[in-house]
Amino acid sequence: MSLEVVHFIADDDEGGYWEVLRQQLLDSPTMFLGCRVQKYFTGMLYNGTIVGYNARYQWWNVVYDDDDDEDNNIYEIIAMLKRYRKNGGETVDLTNDEIVDLTLDD
Repeated sequence: MSLEVVHFIADDDEGGYWEVLRQQLLDSPTMFLGCRVQKYFTGMLYNGTIVGYNARYQWWNVVYDDDDDEDNNIYEIIAMLKRYRKNGGETVDLTNDEIVDLTLDD
């Protein structure tokens, strides 16, 4: 099953940055392992790290700093990367040594 590609360019696209990011996520999804993200849960902002990718379902697994985790689709990941960057964070943390490959072999 392939992910239906929807052309996505935000108003704050910064010269195509987010379109390039979307294409990179589609072309090389594991390249983003180790990236830091942010997401709101019940009105609170949580930081997390992309630690895995499941090719079968095209989900990125995020582990939050409070040790909770969840799977996210491409549009959720883009929004989380954007939020982290908007709030002044760097989107890539290459020092993360807890990266897990969640790709299924079947």
